[in-house]
Amino acid sequence: LVPEAPHVLYVADAEAYLLRVEGDAVLAARFGISAGRTCWRLSSEALAALAKGDTIVVHATGEASSSAWCAAPVRSSRGDLIAVIGLCTAEEQRDPRHLSLAAYVASNIERTLAQVAQADEQVRLMRELDQHQRQLLELDQRLELILENAPVYIYVIDESNRFVAVNRAWRQLLGQQVELGLGHA
Repeated sequence: LVPEAPHVLYVADAEAYLLRVEGDAVLAARFGISAGRTCWRLSSEALAALAKGDTIVVHATGEASSSAWCAAPVRSSRGDLIAVIGLCTAEEQRDPRHLSLAAYVASNIERTLAQVAQADEQVRLMRELDQHQRQLLELDQRLELILENAPVYIYVIDESNRFVAVNRAWRQLLGQQVELGLGHA
């Protein structure tokens, strides 16, 4: 998938700020492509104008563009433009494969971002579930404390009319007989 000619693959944010530059360092230096710069500040005004045009097309239409080099949009799972993947080569003639390569890289990034977002959502849900389980345990402990210390006689029976639990007041009234009767009708 990587072009045979010297090439530079770059990632720019939605404001055309170059975040990452990979590939032929000599070619990148010749064109003035380096991380921390915008696409508008390239080595020549003509190149900068072409790069700016591609970036504007990608931003305006959300479609890939290849007037100067090749640029493809990277969108969030909500469809917002979050980055542009670009590919430039030293070749005078543009190769149609370059645009599909930039689009391929962009789609892989989008897919990875969607997977990360899905994993983040699963982590959030697991944390929320854990928090709810802790709250439920705390409520259960509070209820048990209240029932155990209530000054009235409280008992719990199941659907078969068997004693499942009795509080301290019951046990003090009936003594050991209650403990023996748990689980019986």
